Amino acid sequence: MGMETVTINMAIVSKTFIFILPVSVFIS
Repeated sequence: MGMETVTINMAIVSKTFIFILPVSVFIS
């Protein structure tokens, strides 16, 4: 029942991580 919620959450987290990682590396 909550499997699609987990998949969507994982996609959001991965996109956020992929976006934040280069930004944090660029800042530091």
